[in-house]
Amino acid sequence: MTTTTLLKLAFIAIMLLLFGNSCEDNNPPKPKDPVTIVYTMGEVKDYMLFKKGTYWVYENDRTGTIDSQWVTGSSFGQYTQTGNEDYSKHITLKQDFFIVNISTNFVDGLGYKCRYEMSSYGNKVDAFPYPKRAYQVERSRIADFFGGTQVVYHQPYDGCPKKDCGWYLDTTLTNYTLKGYSYDTVRVFKLAGDASFPEVKPLSGSGPSWYYFAKNQGLIKIYHEGHLLYDKTKYNESWDLIRKKIVQ
Repeated sequence: MTTTTLLKLAFIAIMLLLFGNSCEDNNPPKPKDPVTIVYTMGEVKDYMLFKKGTYWVYENDRTGTIDSQWVTGSSFGQYTQTGNEDYSKHITLKQDFFIVNISTNFVDGLGYKCRYEMSSYGNKVDAFPYPKRAYQVERSRIADFFGGTQVVYHQPYDGCPKKDCGWYLDTTLTNYTLKGYSYDTVRVFKLAGDASFPEVKPLSGSGPSWYYFAKNQGLIKIYHEGHLLYDKTKYNESWDLIRKKIVQ
């Protein structure tokens, strides 16, 4: 065997050795230790969770229309998720959830009656890079026509510090007075558009709304900026709480 041949064979052997080493993972990632995260609703319960026996009576400031709403059922519990992604497979997430069903006497400007559902299930276990505590409350206006679902409340309250999101905490009011009642710690959320607003007159589109939630009292006021359907003129209105019975 010539010297040239030996050198070629040596070169091939070295390349095979290097290639083999490059394909072998000598330091495979260690499995992550199992982690269980538990999140509770905390203060969200004070603003959102109400039982049967609760009712609210609202008055429209433009028309004097009265709307009675009452809780027909509520659920509260805890559910469990396990991660599905590589970064979350080791995580088990346990969270509080709630659902409150609300009936109403109100018939909207198009002649339709509806009902409401308030609910939140917390965060997703696969949220990247890990699931933080977050409760986004949705208000669904369930109707045969012109229903919709809208986020109306979110905790943590600093979820949109620049106030440029579709919904965000606009302000917090203390000792707020409305229709002869005083409310402590009222959280006011601004919505860029409102798919669940109870419209007295037919409106075109959905303008911004401000939802006022009082601690241990629930929704006490909604202010909405809209437009009339038939002539496009501005039509601003609010629903204000005038009577209530609270069961928590």
